[in-house]
Amino acid sequence: MDVLLNASEGGSQVVIGKYLESSGGIKAERNPLSLVKDVFPKEDKGGTDEDFSDVPRPPDSVRWMKEYNKMTKGTIISYTSVLTIPELGRFFVKNMPSYGWKLESNIATKNAIAVFDKYSETKSNKIIPKLPFPDMEDLSKIIEDSYIIDFRNKTAKVRITIFPNFVNRKLGTMVNINYFPLVETNRGRP
Repeated sequence: MDVLLNASEGGSQVVIGKYLESSGGIKAERNPLSLVKDVFPKEDKGGTDEDFSDVPRPPDSVRWMKEYNKMTKGTIISYTSVLTIPELGRFFVKNMPSYGWKLESNIATKNAIAVFDKYSETKSNKIIPKLPFPDMEDLSKIIEDSYIIDFRNKTAKVRITIFPNFVNRKLGTMVNINYFPLVETNRGRP
């Protein structure tokens, strides 16, 4: 453990740093999210009108968060699904066009990382941070196993990020749908 005392305006600043060991520490230190009960509900949070009307909902999913960002004027809805990452990727690529969306990009981040590592002197394992909690998965592995799929129509852009559930793998896959209106509308608002 380190204790650092710094002079600061109007007094002192105290910083206490405790180094985590993979074999030691209390449960909260090994994985702070383990103490959060019902992070992922078994039923949808919010009402039945909380999903986007022009974006298909992930199959076999539970909505656990919806949030509007005033700065970007975008809305994000997060789901968990029992489907795998590739199954969900195929679902969105197949179904989004019938809702009026055009595919702009479909990136399996594993492939993007391989290209980056091939042509860069700085390898990806040097720039992707590690989570500081020993019981949690390696962030680079979560990123490597993810898909990022971008769509566009005349009024909005959608980025769908599909990634492993790093809190509890038993709950399947996580899906974030980021909706960004291109023009001032109420479509992206909660």
